[in-house]
Amino acid sequence: MYYLRGLRFDRTGFKKLALTFGSMGGRGGAIEKIANELSSSGFDVVNEYELYYIPNEDELEKCYSLGNELGKNIKSI
Repeated sequence: MYYLRGLRFDRTGFKKLALTFGSMGGRGGAIEKIANELSSSGFDVVNEYELYYIPNEDELEKCYSLGNELGKNIKSI
């Protein structure tokens, strides 16, 4: 994240989309922190998804569909 803070993608003039997701076993919050860092670097965070421990089949499907949706959004820019 230190390296990301030094980069300013908002200066490129291009729209940058991002998606944050991950699993947690404790208090969580890392996904939100990463999304905030990406936003301050010039990314448009379209979605955040955080789940507990090992994902089940439905949660994996949700991750796949979020990634697919992000890809469609990137193609439409």
